[in-house]
Amino acid sequence: MEIAFLISSILLISYSLLALFDGVFLHLYKYRLYQHKESRFEHLTHTIRALLFTGILISLFINIENNNLFLFGCILIVADIITLLVDAYC
Repeated sequence: MEIAFLISSILLISYSLLALFDGVFLHLYKYRLYQHKESRFEHLTHTIRALLFTGILISLFINIENNNLFLFGCILIVADIITLLVDAYC
């Protein structure tokens, strides 16, 4: 069980660093996408996904022993996937 926790922690940290690089450096600094009218909806979906990601982390990784919190985290994952599909479609 410890190796699974270690691997999931490494993957989670890697994913978070890539998301931070994409969100801050590419979107805000390099391309300044917030200044373009066409990309405002994309920023809204990315903001929603960032908030959902925080909720997913809290509900699934921090407090594993509470079954209701785990189910709430699963609902957040579904909401994140739906938001991802809307973002990819647009």
